[in-house]
Amino acid sequence: MPIQRKGVTKGDMVRAIKGIELHLMQLQQHIVMIDNILDKYIIMKKDKDKFKKFMEDEHKQEQRKQSRKSTKTSK
Repeated sequence: MPIQRKGVTKGDMVRAIKGIELHLMQLQQHIVMIDNILDKYIIMKKDKDKFKKFMEDEHKQEQRKQSRKSTKTSK
């Protein structure tokens, strides 16, 4: 009859952390792959300058939205 333990063992925690680490590495690889695909698509469409300008404009709009939120007065 195996020994029944209460709670989580050190081995359980190590296995869980290794599982999380594996999933994080897979996510990182997926993000790099998507980044490469997006880069190749932009190059294929010859829209690099247009996309760069769009991203800069989006960043400026986000900054304006955030600055408006922070200047609201409280009652």
